[in-house]
Amino acid sequence: MTKHVSMYVISLLFLFSVSNAFANKIVSSETIVIGSWGSQPGDFGFVSDANYPFNHSLQLFINDDNIFILDGINNRVQVFAKNGELQKVVNLQTDWRKDGLPFEFSVLNDEYYVLQGFIEGEGGKIINKYSSKGLSVASFGKLKTKKADEGYIRLLANKNKNYLITNIWPNKIVAYDSKGKIIESLYNGGINEITYVIGMTYDKNPIIYSFNSKSRKDELIVLDLNKSNSKKRSTRAIGYNMYDKGGHFYSVKLIKNKRKGKSSLPPQMVLNSLNEESGEEYKILINDVIEHTLNNQKIILPLECRGECNSSMMDSDGSIYQLLPLKDGVVVRRYLIKDDFGGATR
Repeated sequence: MTKHVSMYVISLLFLFSVSNAFANKIVSSETIVIGSWGSQPGDFGFVSDANYPFNHSLQLFINDDNIFILDGINNRVQVFAKNGELQKVVNLQTDWRKDGLPFEFSVLNDEYYVLQGFIEGEGGKIINKYSSKGLSVASFGKLKTKKADEGYIRLLANKNKNYLITNIWPNKIVAYDSKGKIIESLYNGGINEITYVIGMTYDKNPIIYSFNSKSRKDELIVLDLNKSNSKKRSTRAIGYNMYDKGGHFYSVKLIKNKRKGKSSLPPQMVLNSLNEESGEEYKILINDVIEHTLNNQKIILPLECRGECNSSMMDSDGSIYQLLPLKDGVVVRRYLIKDDFGGATR
């Protein structure tokens, strides 16, 4: 037992009726993982050192069975069940102060693939592979470039294709197999194009943001790996990083409100969605006040986040998971859109 009041599920369920473009729908929101800043099982690493331009390194990955959270400062991956119960802690055979901070990872065939680096804004130059027990078993894909801004910046897994998908800055997206061999080039951007894998669909296909520095035009591209890498292009879906089987784009973001007079308004969690076929776009303000106990202190969501607040991923059933690093700890929230009869919309 750790210092947490709860290591398992501290879940509160709130239902919000949504009007206009999303009439007769309900959004359920529950908090399923809660952890303090620290180094005990279930905690998440935090460093306060002027020598480093970061406080933490957290990344979320979801598969059909579990929630995986990369805890870079503590050199580990923590595995939770979908109900929030801590399953295991996988200590990686590395030391971030010597080997580089783990900042991006993915899980394929119960093995962990990790990008590590030292400098903010610099991609990883090699992919490190760790066993299910955290042992360092291989490194592959070493890039020969000497340019600081060229490197691996994303790492995602598609279990159905047995692909490890990686984004090489500035404009290449390739697929490796689990042994470190390049299977195919998934996308090669043009000379003026910058591409970034911003997320995945419900069935783990990459969603790519593309920007042409010459024409100043951008678009979102969804690659379907099951259909010869066919491309769905959209100029309306900029800013979205998830896509469900019903043809809707999604994003979950925390919006910081402007000051009103002498007092500052609390931030709001917003669920955004776009129906690609009809063009209807809607925003759901999730204004619930959720109190949890962390280290004998009450936390109210939403709160000011440390770092980015939009680490989110869609499960195969359409559930959306969001990792939130807060002032006093870390939570994972789950969102599910249902109709008013209780059935999932997707």
